[in-house]
Amino acid sequence: NAVESAYRTLIGSVAAARTDVAILVHNYDYAIPDGRTLPGMRSWLKLPMDNDRVPLAGAPRDGLRREIVRALIDELTVRLSDLETALNAPGGPPIDLVWSAGTLADGEWANELHPKSAAFGRLIADCWSGPARRALGLP
Repeated sequence: NAVESAYRTLIGSVAAARTDVAILVHNYDYAIPDGRTLPGMRSWLKLPMDNDRVPLAGAPRDGLRREIVRALIDELTVRLSDLETALNAPGGPPIDLVWSAGTLADGEWANELHPKSAAFGRLIADCWSGPARRALGLP
């Protein structure tokens, strides 16, 4: 799979350059495929689903489109977890999967891929602070 291969390449490059740094990867969250983007950008999720004629029933908050996003994030999580297990080796940099999927409520999304500012703070507090502190050797 191209995504897993890209992660392996990136992790391998970091490991080759610096064995003394921790590598944090995250499983993202269950975004809403509703077409909201950044100014001047095209839709990341809704447009491809429109182009492939994924049924609109229940969209964007429920239905098949939301199930597809959940399935993609869940598959990413499995692959990242497998990589974390496979690549955490003695003498190499520690790899830590930051679990963030399922953290954000629907109203906390600014667009299809990015949380609102306050939600970023919650992601840091709820998901990232522990792994980041461990990576930095902090209590």
